[in-house]
Amino acid sequence: MRLLMIAAACVLTGAAPAQQAQLPQIRSADGKVVLRAQPTQTVDETGSAIDPRAPLNSRSTSTSVTIATADTFQSVLPANERRLGCLIQNKSTGAAIVRVYLGAPAAAASGRSMDLDAGDIFSCATGSGMVVTDEVSVASSEAGTPVVVVSQ
Repeated sequence: MRLLMIAAACVLTGAAPAQQAQLPQIRSADGKVVLRAQPTQTVDETGSAIDPRAPLNSRSTSTSVTIATADTFQSVLPANERRLGCLIQNKSTGAAIVRVYLGAPAAAASGRSMDLDAGDIFSCATGSGMVVTDEVSVASSEAGTPVVVVSQ
């Protein structure tokens, strides 16, 4: 089984509670806070920034898809700017190749897609911490090919 990613390897870590970074304050002579900096980011316990758009506790959605017509792309995930990640697996037990295209089915072309052999997995996460938010379309070399799509 291979895991295809847009960039380098991805590391998953356990979720940690978010906390606000310490913010500077200016106090008057009598100790009252007269100016407080506004937070610019939320960080976890390691000091790593947390995307403020992303929920801290997100549930995955898993869907089984059967590719109805050979060599015809169909949409399996809509474009979503808040996507946290996705996995697409070719569940074929035969020689069917699933092609993954980042974009609408109407614009898809096999020459610009990524191929998944049986058991292979595509990930929307990149090694740099970014997540592909485009619409995701798939096609298969054989009609009836099963695909599992997991997204957050």
